[in-house]
Amino acid sequence: MELPTIQGESFLIRAWSIDDTESLCENANNINVAKNLIDLFPHPYAMEDARFWIKYVKDNENGLFWAIDVSGKAIGTMSFFDEDKDRNYEVGYWIGERYWGRGITTNALRLALGYVENLEDAQKITSRVFRNNLSSVRVLEKNGFVYSQTIKNSAIKNGVLTDEDVYVRH
Repeated sequence: MELPTIQGESFLIRAWSIDDTESLCENANNINVAKNLIDLFPHPYAMEDARFWIKYVKDNENGLFWAIDVSGKAIGTMSFFDEDKDRNYEVGYWIGERYWGRGITTNALRLALGYVENLEDAQKITSRVFRNNLSSVRVLEKNGFVYSQTIKNSAIKNGVLTDEDVYVRH
């Protein structure tokens, strides 16, 4: 599916490009970003990891994958997965640490939700977060998500099974 480019106040969300490799690696290679994501997100984050991600999202038909762009540079991602193709999306996102606290993630999620919820096939949208990731919880709550449940031992972080809190948009 061809993704639209959506303009925000100080950013845009757009399709990924191989030209994003360097800025992706620059923003992803940060322990403070990685600590809030499951172990599938590598740390350190190398150019090879960035190339793999961009190829993955371009080839993947089970989701919608936007780059969050500030001044022509990819500084993070906004992704909606539908692995089971059951019209239930799980949203995941992150941005580089130097962009935290500016409202970019909250507003990027709001804009992306406006698009995703207008798709004919969208049924439900959820997100999983580590309980200590309060910034991500605030982003979700500002966008109408509410706590649903805790799934025990559902993710691997630092090689250890850990719990995730599930938020649902109503």
